[in-house]
Amino acid sequence: MVKVTNTSAACDHKFVVYALHRAATDSVIYIGKGLRKRPLVHERMSRKGTHYNNHLMNVINKDLRNGYGPPAIIIIKGNLSENEAFILEKQLIAEIGRSDLKTGPLLNKSDGGDGPSGHLPPPEAVERIASFWRGRKMTPEDIERCVAPRRGVKRPNSGKAISAAKKGRPLSETGREGIRKAARSIERRAKLSKAFKGRKFSDETKAKMSLAAKARTDRKRGCDGKYCYHG
Repeated sequence: MVKVTNTSAACDHKFVVYALHRAATDSVIYIGKGLRKRPLVHERMSRKGTHYNNHLMNVINKDLRNGYGPPAIIIIKGNLSENEAFILEKQLIAEIGRSDLKTGPLLNKSDGGDGPSGHLPPPEAVERIASFWRGRKMTPEDIERCVAPRRGVKRPNSGKAISAAKKGRPLSETGREGIRKAARSIERRAKLSKAFKGRKFSDETKAKMSLAAKARTDRKRGCDGKYCYHG
């Protein structure tokens, strides 16, 4: 058995290599690596039934049901580069041994060195995760938690990126009809009227608005010079 030491402060620095100790027996059952709070996801995913490692999930949930609590998290080493974490994780798994290979107690399904950044979960795990989220609506608290970190953050190039992605992509007739309805809606007209009320425009802006209005008029005219509305 490889001796592990608790250095929880290491969670705050780059990659960490950690061990999970089963709550019921205090025996090591998993070796992993990740960034900062990565060790905490095992309990959360197990409770939701979305963990990619079925065996580990079942063991964690069994201990939770029986009142033993979640597995203890032991930080073996922190402040590592990803490559250093891969090497140490692989070394520890080899020394302790895997349960599925009958070489030790670990519930890891690989020899390490790949980790979540290169891990491809099995199809049944993907379906289990998808079924958990399918049709689920976010609560106002969930929405606020997602939006809060981004509020006030300026992204000067985001508009250009969206424009480039949409450039040359034809709109469907459904999309065109939605835009036409939105443009003609009373609510939109009232909102625009309120936004522009009392606003003074420069001569240059007035000239641009005049040209745009004339262009719209020309587009509405038919070949015979009469007005022809398509919406």
